[in-house]
Amino acid sequence: MLVYIGIGLSALSLLLNIVGLAIPNWVVAGGYKTGLWKMCYSGICASVPTDSTIQATRAMEILGVLAISAALVCAILKQFVMKDQKILPKVSGGSAIAAAIFMIIGAVIFAVKYNTNLQAGFALCIVAGVLAIVAAILILLGFKET
Repeated sequence: MLVYIGIGLSALSLLLNIVGLAIPNWVVAGGYKTGLWKMCYSGICASVPTDSTIQATRAMEILGVLAISAALVCAILKQFVMKDQKILPKVSGGSAIAAAIFMIIGAVIFAVKYNTNLQAGFALCIVAGVLAIVAAILILLGFKET
């Protein structure tokens, strides 16, 4: 049962991180909505000028998406297809922990520079990181039981 909950939380973490990465609501100030990719004002959007903070945040969040995807695939493979592979739970749990670290570091990098009016995109990536940690624990414990 724990494995199924861990798989579900991994999928939710993946979804939240993708949405957080994509939406232009990381910082809202003075009518401007700024994300990692777009900046919008009164419905008119343009690309965000990239600096090292934006690039580092993008990189960490994308690595988080890739790592939680790997964790999810490994957990599903172990649960439904390759039941005799003993390494898959460790790979899945390790990938989920790495994903959490990437997601949270990405958000922290952004928050250090833009520390006011942080909004939904930022929060979604933090929540996704926390869910990835919980998913990793549940996956590791769940496969240990079987």
